[in-house]
Amino acid sequence: MVESMEASPVNGSGPATLASGHAVQDHDSGLVDAANVPALGHDEAASMATVELDRFLTALDELSPDDWRLPTVCALWNVQEIVAHVVGAAASYARWSEFARQWNPRVQWPYRRAGFATLDAINQIQVDDRDGARPDQLIAELRTVGPRAIATRNRVPAAVRAIRMPMPVLGVVPIGYLTDLIYTRDMWVHRLDLARATGRPMTLTTAHDGRMIAMMMHDLALALAPRL
Repeated sequence: MVESMEASPVNGSGPATLASGHAVQDHDSGLVDAANVPALGHDEAASMATVELDRFLTALDELSPDDWRLPTVCALWNVQEIVAHVVGAAASYARWSEFARQWNPRVQWPYRRAGFATLDAINQIQVDDRDGARPDQLIAELRTVGPRAIATRNRVPAAVRAIRMPMPVLGVVPIGYLTDLIYTRDMWVHRLDLARATGRPMTLTTAHDGRMIAMMMHDLALALAPRL
C-alpha cells in the first residue's frame, strides 16, 4: 500500500509530506475522479520512463554496502536481487534476442517445473542471470541497458501497440499498455520497495509520482467498477 500524502498546513500550498516524513514537492490537494484520469500518451510515456530511470539510478547510488543485503517486501528477494530483476527487465528490451531468450519455454522450464508462473519465471531468470554480480556492475549495466530499453519501447509502432494480447494477471491488454506504462510502473514500485527496505527517502513529485499513482488509481477504478 502506498503511504498516504498529507497536504501542506498552509492552504495546501508548498511541499507535502508522506506519513513517514518524506517530502513531496508541488502537491495539489484537489480530488480527481480516478475513472477520469487522462490516459498516458506515448510521448509522455517515454518522458516518464526517462525520469523514473534517472531516479532509480540515483537511489542506487545512495545505497550503502549493507543496504544491498537487506530483505524486502518481495519475499524471495533482497535489495540486490530486486535491482537484478529491474536490470534484467531493462536488458530484455535493450536487445530483442535477450527478450526472446527470457520468454523461451525451454529457458523457463526449470522454473515452471518448480511451480513458477510465466511472469514469475521470467523475473527469477533475470535475477539468477546476475547471481554474483557486484552492486557496481548492476548499476553500470542499468546505465547501459536502461536508455536502450526506453528507446526500443518508444519505437514500437502505433499499430503494434494497439494489438491486444492475453497476459497473466493483467488479462487482455494492448501491447502499448505494457511497453508504455507497466515497465515504468514496475521500476517505480521497486524504487518504493528499496526505500522501504533501507529507510532512505524516496524522491516524490506531483508531476511524476503523483501522475504515476493517479494512473494506478485509474486502473483500479476500472477494475472495480463492474463489482460496485
